[in-house]
Amino acid sequence: MSKPDIQYFAEDGTWVKPPGAVRVDVVLQGAGSGASGIVSGESGEISVRSIPAGGLADLVPVEIGKGGRPGGRDGYALIVTHLADGERSGGGVFPVARRGVEVQGGPEGVTPPVRP
Repeated sequence: MSKPDIQYFAEDGTWVKPPGAVRVDVVLQGAGSGASGIVSGESGEISVRSIPAGGLADLVPVEIGKGGRPGGRDGYALIVTHLADGERSGGGVFPVARRGVEVQGGPEGVTPPVRP
């Protein structure tokens, strides 16, 4: 059973689809707002999706938002690619380390609401 390919982006870059990719789980953390006077900034939204790899290009640009200043946290992207001989039906479970959030993806994926 193959280990998944894991790519983490803390700044802009390019995701490279590995050979044998079957499914791609993507966790996006939006940038947070900055503080203003005595009011602290808010965290950015977390968006999670599970995408069939066949519908993705071999190279995908990744843009990471910068947090508002002062004190806003920058966003990030965590991309977990499941490979052909390691595919598990019913999705998988992987941690979102910075927030201590556990995300479970099913056959249709998980997509929390995202603010415009």
